[in-house]
Amino acid sequence: MTNDPALKRAFDRAREQFEERAARRKEAVKKEMEANAEHQRRKAMTRDERTADAIDRTAKGIREYNDFKQGRDTTSEEAYKKARELANRSQRDSE
Repeated sequence: MTNDPALKRAFDRAREQFEERAARRKEAVKKEMEANAEHQRRKAMTRDERTADAIDRTAKGIREYNDFKQGRDTTSEEAYKKARELANRSQRDSE
């Protein structure tokens, strides 16, 4: 590796520019998220509400997947049961 001061200055300048662009992008994403109604809705939810919402979304996905994979209609009860099992397992694993 070379100890060229001009090269070091160029590298430092490039790094600073990258960090500035990253900070601007982070701020832009933050503003975009704060303006997003879905984000605001989820942010205002309690943990239990978020869990129930996640179970609802997961059950829908399980139902669609099983319908496709098994070639038959999956009942809502089956899908919700599996989604609750997954939520409980996830909660146990995170503790």
